[in-house]
Amino acid sequence: MSTMTPAEAAAAIRTAHADKEKAEQTAAALEERVLNGDQDVTAAQLAEAHQAVRFAELRITAAERKHAAAQDAARHETARTVAEQAVTLVKNDDAGELADAMRNAVAAIGRLCTIGQQRHDLITGLGAELTAITDQLGGDFRIMRERYGVAGDREQVIVYNPRTVARTVPPAVLLAAAVHLGAHSSGLAHAVGEALAVPEHRVQQVFTAVPTLAEQAHDTARQPTAEDAPASTAA
Repeated sequence: MSTMTPAEAAAAIRTAHADKEKAEQTAAALEERVLNGDQDVTAAQLAEAHQAVRFAELRITAAERKHAAAQDAARHETARTVAEQAVTLVKNDDAGELADAMRNAVAAIGRLCTIGQQRHDLITGLGAELTAITDQLGGDFRIMRERYGVAGDREQVIVYNPRTVARTVPPAVLLAAAVHLGAHSSGLAHAVGEALAVPEHRVQQVFTAVPTLAEQAHDTARQPTAEDAPASTAA
């Protein structure tokens, strides 16, 4: 049995069906001539026509078997290719690039949280002082605006002439916005939002799947700080 592709075998099936249909038409025409009294049609011709139909049926069966064999061979070839890709992936997966990206992202998030918290504390702290002073001056913020050109509360600090506002953003909101914006371009924003519902579980999930990231986090946590440095001995 010759090797065929699934497409070639499917084409052979179609050809065999067409041959059978043609043979059936020929046999039916000869039978009709006999029924109409045509003496020129011989038994041998009729038998040959029926044999042609049977032969076409066998060709169909043969083509179907070849088609099944071709599909099976194609599946095994695909399986071998995918298996080779899987072996290559696992052998080459050191997660180095992923670890670098994760480390940079963690550092960036930490810096964002620190700067966001500092700004939040500065605005809310100064805004609280402005609120307290406003209360001491009778509670009318217009006094602060007209006399000192400023006003504010725990949400914002306003400077007039020209009017400029510094509004606070809670660090958690700032972080959520950054994650959403970063994930939005990849279409993962919704999935990330759901994943953040159980962050501790996600951390463990990531560390289990990619041990390199767990090792990196462990090494980072063990890095000595200035407070860990031994005190110098006076000469």
